[in-house]
This record gives sequence, C-alpha cells and structure tokens, in this order.
Amino acid sequence: MKFEDNLPIYYQIEQQIYYDIVLGKLQPGEKMPSVRQLALDFTVNINTAQHVLSNMQDKGIIYSKRGLGSFVTDDVNLILVLKDEIISKMFSDFLSKTKKIGLSNQDTIDKLQTFVLKEGPKNE
Repeated sequence: MKFEDNLPIYYQIEQQIYYDIVLGKLQPGEKMPSVRQLALDFTVNINTAQHVLSNMQDKGIIYSKRGLGSFVTDDVNLILVLKDEIISKMFSDFLSKTKKIGLSNQDTIDKLQTFVLKEGPKNE
C-alpha cells in the first residue's frame, strides 16, 4: 500500500481495512491478522499496527477474544453504518473537488447523472 503524506499512516490503514470489511474481503466474525502480521502486511512499525487495532476495537469494528486474537464484528448493522460513512466521505470529497473547479451543486448533479446514464448497467 502506498501511503499519502497528508494523512496519518494508521488512519490510512484503518480506512483500507474498513473497505475490506464493507467489500466482504473480511467477513463478520472473521479473525483479523495479528499485530505482527498487520505490521508486516503494511510494512509499518508494530506500534502503528497496534494503534490501528486499538482504534478499531474502540469503535466496535473489531473485538478481541483473550488468547485467540481479534475478530471482525458480527454486528451487520454496524458494518452498514460503516459503509454509509465511507459513502458519505466519498461524496463529500467528490463535491469538494467539483466546487474547487467551479461547478455548482446542480451542475455536479447534472454531470453525474449524464455520466451514470452513459455508463449504463455495467456494474449492477
């Protein structure tokens, strides 16, 4: 994973794991990689990996079982909330960029609608 300079590394790793959960690459109840494995997978310091898992546990996205490791939450509603948060962030970033280039909200809606109609049902 290539990290962006303007965002904390732990945050970028968390976001990647959230995407993996929302996309189903990590299933509810699935065992998470250990701290050491996470550090190796993302080539980061073990303290950074621990920070990621601690934050995710604080948010309820993962839970730990003593002696067994950390697991993805079984709470499907929490995963849906996470998905909505990711979508909101994507739309917010997109809208911010369209405003920077001078598009009004209505222009953005019109262009997005045209784009979606042009793309058709490719991914449905």
